[in-house]
Amino acid sequence: MKQIITIILLLLTSNVFAQTSRPVVDERLELTSIVFRIAGAEEYVCDGVPGYMREIDEYFGPYKDHKLIPYIQNTLRERLKIGYDGVASSAFFLKIENGRVGIADEAKLEDYLKGEKRWNRIVFKEYVSLLNDFYRKSKAGKFFEDHREFYQKTVDANRELVSKVDMEWFFDTFEGSPLNLDVCLGLCTAQHNYGGGEYEDGTMSIVIGTFADHSGIPNILPTAFEVVIHEIGHYYTGPLIDMHYDEMKAASEDIDNRIEDR
Repeated sequence: MKQIITIILLLLTSNVFAQTSRPVVDERLELTSIVFRIAGAEEYVCDGVPGYMREIDEYFGPYKDHKLIPYIQNTLRERLKIGYDGVASSAFFLKIENGRVGIADEAKLEDYLKGEKRWNRIVFKEYVSLLNDFYRKSKAGKFFEDHREFYQKTVDANRELVSKVDMEWFFDTFEGSPLNLDVCLGLCTAQHNYGGGEYEDGTMSIVIGTFADHSGIPNILPTAFEVVIHEIGHYYTGPLIDMHYDEMKAASEDIDNRIEDR
């Protein structure tokens, strides 16, 4: 009996402290980035990976007239000012299953919308409906499947740098920290990097932009490693800011007023 209890405790503790970070290419992020690129959103019209960008433009160019594109341009961009992190973070509330795009978790979406004021429930659902129609009509799933080997090479090329993230340091420094992290490789974001979201299994994610190496494979630049740490840090500093926001509100508003135009 003691041996069984010991084994169980070892399994439990090994799971608790098995903090990992891994590079991934997330189809939801790619799809979201691609449609905003086609819509002309400048922060997603990045040519850090020129060969891949050409293939995107050639494949999806014929669908520029799909009703999703003016919806992004007029409603999401012009009226609601949705861009940058508001685009990237929204991808993690999607699911792609059986050739369809939908909302992954209604409850988590509601929590997200409470903090993300640019989106609202009606607009997000309309966006997802149009995105699903775009996905099916453009046969986007085929594009992603055709690039599966390319994505795997991208993941493999970034393993070493991502493995240098010391997740134990975050666990030791901040309490209540997420244990597992996916570094989503932004093939369409180049110099732009974002906090991501939470997967259904509780894994957290960040988005780090990439640039093609000499063979055309997307890589996180070694000089961007500190940005990786910065984006992970949002998960820990965010709750601290929420706890002490009343103490910082006046100063933050004063700073915002001084730099808003920039």
